[in-house]
Amino acid sequence: CIFTPPANDPINLEETLHFWGFIAPESAHPSETIAVLTIWRVLHKPQQPLSLMLHLRDAAGNNLAVGDGLGFAVEQWESGDLIVQRHQFTLSKRMTAGAYRLYTGAYWLDKTRLLHHSLEITPASIIIRP
Repeated sequence: CIFTPPANDPINLEETLHFWGFIAPESAHPSETIAVLTIWRVLHKPQQPLSLMLHLRDAAGNNLAVGDGLGFAVEQWESGDLIVQRHQFTLSKRMTAGAYRLYTGAYWLDKTRLLHHSLEITPASIIIRP
């Protein structure tokens, strides 16, 4: 597992969320179901529904696995809350061995518009083993 503590230069998404860190496996095998936790601090309660995203991408930037979702409604959020979102996806049995990158972010559900560009979780790569 990997954890990234808060950066000196925080990544804020439209003054709504601050990306705080993540926990992810360092390696996996094709066909395996993996879980990644993303950790967020609520800066201001959103006024509309949103979703948190997690994508596994290859070197060319193609999405190979998607684990978007939100564990509870934004109406329950309060400024200062710490949110831990569990993202889960199953890797394709056809995935080849190599390093793949994780990207996270959030988007408004009514417009499917990102709050910010997707964030590459650095140095998060998941090594796929044969």
